[in-house]
Amino acid sequence: MKHIKHYKKFKYLTVILAIIAVLVVSLLPNSTVFASTPGSVSGWNTTTSLPSAMEGTGSAEYNGYIYVAGGGVDTIEYAKINADGSIGSWTTSANLLPQAEGFQSVQAYNGYLYSFGGRDVNWTNSVYYAPINADGSVGSWSTTTSLPQNLTQNNTVIYDGYVYNLGGNNNDNQQNTIYIAPINADGSIGSWSTSSSVVPTYGDSATTTIFDGYLYLISGQNCTLASDGGTCYQNLAYSVPLGPNGYLGTWNALSNLPPLPVFAQGYTVQNGYIFTVGGEYYNGSAMIPVNSVYSAPLGPNGYLGTWNTQTSLPETIYGQSSVAYNGNLYVIGGTTSGVGSGTVSTVYYTTVYGALAANSPTSLGPSAITNDSYTNNNQPTFTFSQSDPNSPTPNVQYEFEVSTNSNYSSPVIDYTSTFGSVGNATFTVGQAAGSGTYNTGSAGQTLPDGSYYWRVRTINSYLVASGFTDASSSLTAFQVDTTPPTVPGAPTTTSPTTDTAPTWTWAASTDSGSGLATTPYTVEWSQDSTFSSGVSSSTSATTLFTQTPALSVGIWYFRVKAADVAGNYSAYSTVASVTIQAPPVDVNPPNTPSSTGTPSSYVPTQQITQQNTPPATNTQPAAPVAPSPNNVLLNDSQDFTSGAGKRVNLTPGQNVRFSVNNTPTNITVQSVGADYVTLQLGTGSNSRMVTLRTGETDQYAIAGSGKPNISVSLIGTSNGTAELSFSEIKLASVTVTLSNQNKTHKTSKSIYWVVALIIIAVFLFWWIVAARRRRKNMTKT
Repeated sequence: MKHIKHYKKFKYLTVILAIIAVLVVSLLPNSTVFASTPGSVSGWNTTTSLPSAMEGTGSAEYNGYIYVAGGGVDTIEYAKINADGSIGSWTTSANLLPQAEGFQSVQAYNGYLYSFGGRDVNWTNSVYYAPINADGSVGSWSTTTSLPQNLTQNNTVIYDGYVYNLGGNNNDNQQNTIYIAPINADGSIGSWSTSSSVVPTYGDSATTTIFDGYLYLISGQNCTLASDGGTCYQNLAYSVPLGPNGYLGTWNALSNLPPLPVFAQGYTVQNGYIFTVGGEYYNGSAMIPVNSVYSAPLGPNGYLGTWNTQTSLPETIYGQSSVAYNGNLYVIGGTTSGVGSGTVSTVYYTTVYGALAANSPTSLGPSAITNDSYTNNNQPTFTFSQSDPNSPTPNVQYEFEVSTNSNYSSPVIDYTSTFGSVGNATFTVGQAAGSGTYNTGSAGQTLPDGSYYWRVRTINSYLVASGFTDASSSLTAFQVDTTPPTVPGAPTTTSPTTDTAPTWTWAASTDSGSGLATTPYTVEWSQDSTFSSGVSSSTSATTLFTQTPALSVGIWYFRVKAADVAGNYSAYSTVASVTIQAPPVDVNPPNTPSSTGTPSSYVPTQQITQQNTPPATNTQPAAPVAPSPNNVLLNDSQDFTSGAGKRVNLTPGQNVRFSVNNTPTNITVQSVGADYVTLQLGTGSNSRMVTLRTGETDQYAIAGSGKPNISVSLIGTSNGTAELSFSEIKLASVTVTLSNQNKTHKTSKSIYWVVALIIIAVFLFWWIVAARRRRKNMTKT
């Protein structure tokens, strides 16, 4: 029983795991599980047949409907493509072609259905078009600009608003002329022009298709007369780049050719592969219809890979038409034995297995080269991220383009890398090719000044490319500017030499590229004329700069340079200089000493010395003046206590030195603003900082006496100079007035004698009391 229970549990577990596996597989993207090799087809299936047998038809797909026209008749048949790939019921359009046609080229583009050339009894150059309605029906046909000559079995493709007609047959003569015409907004065709390029070989019933901006032409008939028979069937392959405004580049001969040269085959492109289906083959003695199916991968830059044989059609057939839609390939009508006989109405379809396209690159950067910004780097580095939905994780390569126009018709760089891992990738302008390829551009390349667009796409190992990701949808991606601004004019100043904060001006720079930066100017100053040491700098948004912080006394040199938005700097301007002198200080004459006054422990006096005054020529140098060149000295030998005190004009770095009763102290100016001054009161541990506004006063105690004895007031400021007033604060004392100095001296001595007598009397009193106590104690004993 236990074994049975375990078996049941195991069985249930197996079922559950199987269900989970099915769900996981069903949820995976289609690209992760291949039923077969990419480029192969499944077995062929039949679907709803045409209402009647038809050969020499033209067919097209548009918005999930298949359209079949011609076949020697004027009818238009259309049917909806079902979700499973089958075709619904065919409907004959109420609007017929203006004339019966066969072997014409049929295309659908931008909501219109077109018929180019063809024949019934005679060859024709007629071009007709009709609107395609939302329900799939076809509107009324109109005649538009005819082809330049009568053509049948001609090949037309439409790309970027232009129609290209390549070769064809004119009265049994093969043609290699290429005609190009624009498609107007109303669906009509503009004037045809003859291209200077021609089809490399006669293009009668060739395979023509477009993939990734390249036109492919494969096989076809190369005969001048129909009587040449099958000996002129050819096996050739070419590709040519297309571009905007009807551009047609240079044809490239491709080395990979189909296994058989066939004529009147069906062809189409699906899932990154080109297919040829059926057709007619000359075996050396007779024309043989075939049912063979071949496919080859397409890739970037007109690449055509190796052809592989795929599952054959159920019957031999040629003269059919074919379309592809949503991973399925359709073969419509045709004949099994010869023109006019063996015509069929059968419609075959099959699923095409193919690798999905690589994912378009993401995370394009850096931002400086994606948002129309300026850069002064003419070899910028571009970054992007690559991924691919196919499994197993494949290697990928990228194609990178830089262009001066948004349509990339003439790129300045077109580079295809080698294969590498998915993830982040970079490209640097001028990098070595490595094992990659420069289609345009070269190693060591630099970008001239100008505006640029750039884009990149990913190509997977199945050679199925993603769409391009453009770094900018409308504006240019980046602009290169390596030209610096013009050199600014030499700085000049009109400030007086006693102004330690001079104002400089100079002639403005100009810049014809990105323009001057928001704050373009860099100002430098130094006391070294070569600017090799002691250099300070600041920036300015205008051509005016006021020096800050204040300069010390001496010779100073100035220069300026300019920057633009891209980060280019001009050369420095001519060097200018200025000699800074100490500002004059107003000195009041000393007060006359008085024989009378208020006794005090302070006898303050003042002396103000202005420094930095050069000695007269040919005179003996003056004796050194203490303390330092920037000091103003107030000492014991002068009075600065009368009236409003002593006024002094000081700049940052200058100070007032006090010496009262030989006790020194400093008050130093730290900075001067529009209406304030910051002072350092004292030095060492007894110092403190104070900021005074205009009209404010502060007090300071010299040598830590505990009582303020110096007062300082801010009178005002101007051009970096503070006008200060210094005063002594007098201490309260008893005033004793005597007739002369001798009386004062005698009075002081009398006071000393009185104090001495009092002390002696107290001592005698204590001695007498003590003696009496001793006698009492002796008597008792």
